[in-house]
Amino acid sequence: MGEIKKQSILSTLTLAIGVLLGFYLKLFAFPAYLEPKEIALLTVLLDFSNIMASIIPLGSQLIFMRYLPKFGIYSNEAKYLRKQAFILTLFGLSLFTLLFFAFKAQIIGYYQDNAPLLSKYFLVILPLVVVRVSNSLATAYSKGQKKSVFPVISQDILVRVFTIAAILLYSQHVLNFDGLVASYLALYFVTSSLIWISVKKLGGWDVDLKAKAFTKEERKDILVYGAFSIFTNAGVLMIRSIDSIMLTTLKDLDAAGIYAIAFFIGILVEIPRRAISNISFSFLSEAFANNKMDQIKSIYQKSALNQLLAGALVYLCIVASLGYLFQIIPNGEIYAPASMVGVLIGMAKLVDVSSGGNGEVLANSPFYRYNFASLAILGPLAIVTNIIFIPKLGYVGAAWASLLSMFLVNAFRFFIIYWKYKMLPISTNWIKSLVMVLILFAASTYIPTLDNPYLGVIVNSSIIGGLFLLSTYYFKLSPDFVELVNTKILRK
Repeated sequence: MGEIKKQSILSTLTLAIGVLLGFYLKLFAFPAYLEPKEIALLTVLLDFSNIMASIIPLGSQLIFMRYLPKFGIYSNEAKYLRKQAFILTLFGLSLFTLLFFAFKAQIIGYYQDNAPLLSKYFLVILPLVVVRVSNSLATAYSKGQKKSVFPVISQDILVRVFTIAAILLYSQHVLNFDGLVASYLALYFVTSSLIWISVKKLGGWDVDLKAKAFTKEERKDILVYGAFSIFTNAGVLMIRSIDSIMLTTLKDLDAAGIYAIAFFIGILVEIPRRAISNISFSFLSEAFANNKMDQIKSIYQKSALNQLLAGALVYLCIVASLGYLFQIIPNGEIYAPASMVGVLIGMAKLVDVSSGGNGEVLANSPFYRYNFASLAILGPLAIVTNIIFIPKLGYVGAAWASLLSMFLVNAFRFFIIYWKYKMLPISTNWIKSLVMVLILFAASTYIPTLDNPYLGVIVNSSIIGGLFLLSTYYFKLSPDFVELVNTKILRK
């Protein structure tokens, strides 16, 4: 547990730097120097590539994360897992390439009218998918070795630094838009290569195509787990990313671009969850392998409590300052009509983080098929709800679809874990924390309005954040937070 806390702190600090960079990139550089349709193009290219990259390795990512912690990296079992990942990924990538070129003309023609920019740069998807597949495998291998900090640095810091540099070069006319898109592709290639270099330093990555390990039955179980993981990975990313693609399909790139800015504000809520889940997955795998149910329950409940508190703190500060943020954002009048998107997406992420590591628990348990079932149902549900809500409500409809999908998937996982293990993420402190959040949410509406938007963000966030932290400490809602304050700040 100490290692989880240590790496979670390192990941959180890394993510915090990434958030600051992302804040500048998405809320200042993008709206200042790019048109909404150009923002949407970069967003849709990445979202589509990420979805495809989650499918193409045919479950190799979660196989690494589930099975590698059980074996040494130089063991025959690890060699076999690497061989299998290589073969499965090569097959998946070949199949995708064939389908890509087979349907290229139809897809380009479909988007020619409402998203001509996407049609023009459609071919960029193929190399971007290849790079994202490579990145996905390297990141999963690192997590399987309980080393998740550098992939976070690469994806949340280096990617954003390089993107900001490319945008600034574009703003100074050093790059034209073709050059910007090419730079966008190149930066993902560079960061993926860096992750592979870090993986190489972990040792044991060499692929031995003659490697043999596991019994026939064990190999079958691994492949079955990988098959279910394909849909799990795809479902997670579909729920997270399908809205921008659907907006482009049902509306246009401008709507997707406006949505992307407000969406970023909302997803800030999930930052603490990413730090904890990146670390906890391999520890849960190890705990299940050793049948340490008390440790699993502890991780489950602590993650739910601490993620609720951290996520709610971010959410309350966002809601209290949202109006001011759109006054500060360059060309904010274009994006302000989508402010409700930030509220709804933030709420969706708060539902997700406050449910604890339910997906990680199920994915590592013998009942991982239920995790697949939830996403196999709710992935398509996200598409259906977008089809229903977007034509009626536009980008706000996409946000409502995300909130509904996120609530249902977590409710399903909640039920399954309780049914199979009689474990609940909810504790007494969790309930007290939720009550505190609701009280502060209501109180935030009574903060006086200020004329200066910069001062408004500072004052509102300071009042709500200060009350939140003081209440959390005074009522001892999080033992980890109280211990941190006592030992690091008060030196008790």
